[in-house]
Amino acid sequence: MGVQGSITMCMADQNPARHRSDDLDNARHIAEGMFTAAGRDGIELFIDTFMDLDRGHGVRNGVIDRWCNPRPAMSVVRNLCAIMAPVRGRSCRVDRGMLNAGRWISRGQGDEMLLLILPNSPSREFVLEGPVPEFRDGCHEAVDLVAGTVRPVEARPGKEGGVLDFGSSVSGALLVWLSPGRQANAP
Repeated sequence: MGVQGSITMCMADQNPARHRSDDLDNARHIAEGMFTAAGRDGIELFIDTFMDLDRGHGVRNGVIDRWCNPRPAMSVVRNLCAIMAPVRGRSCRVDRGMLNAGRWISRGQGDEMLLLILPNSPSREFVLEGPVPEFRDGCHEAVDLVAGTVRPVEARPGKEGGVLDFGSSVSGALLVWLSPGRQANAP
């Protein structure tokens, strides 16, 4: 129908008396919104709040603090914009499910699949639950969206779904690129 959509993602808690100041939770929340919006044609995403709101109702952290220093969410915005720019605007199926310690979101086209891992707590290995899209065994690349670092991750099928093994404990928002042409070198 040619209808465009604009989504405003409010970072405030639903209860205006609660403060939303967990930087890693905000980074995961923004990563989820950006990743999902990038999987749809004609969607604009606005994140409210850019700068910390530290007075009044709905106190919350933004992507920069009151002194214009970047918070972890700013790294997520920067890194996801850079990574998703070549694949933005190509509508595709977006699936969601739970992890042993958080949640996951995937989007795939053809042989490639992007998998966003949003852990609630640090872990070395994540078991994907739910209708996990099929992915290949092997060593692939993962980007820590907060730190901006790339590391190998081993993917293998499991009894209930897929298993991702990072080799050491990771936290924050992680983007895994599962593709035949993107095999990482194990350390």
